Parts: sequence; structure tokens; C-alpha cells
Amino acid sequence: MKAKTAVKILSELDPEESIVIAMWQKEAFEDIIKDDDDWECIAQSITDELDWGWVQEDMAQHIEKFQS
Repeated sequence: MKAKTAVKILSELDPEESIVIAMWQKEAFEDIIKDDDDWECIAQSITDELDWGWVQEDMAQHIEKFQS
């Protein structure tokens, strides 16, 4: 996702709403990215194709643990 897309999505939220955001930039993967020009395609592919369902499950487990 491009930063401008994230900014647009965030701008539509109530500024007082609490949210959870995970963000990684190219620098976190510099040791494995072979061509800087690939990062835009890689980032979009991750956004579109990676199954993030396990993250929500982990968060739900954390919430349950936090609340007990």
C-alpha cells in the first residue's frame, strides 16, 4: 500500500479512535531485497496476497489474556 492510501484511510477515522497499526518499510528488508525497484511491487503483493488472518487470531488471544 502506498503511504498516501494509508493517510486517506486514517483521515476518514475519528481522530480519537484507538487503532492498531503494523507497518514495515523497505529498510527493514534491505538485506534481502535484490533490486530497490522491486519494493513497490513487493509491498503491493504482500498487501494483496498475504493472509493476515493469523495476526487477528494472535491479537484476539492477546486481548483475552489481557482482559483476564
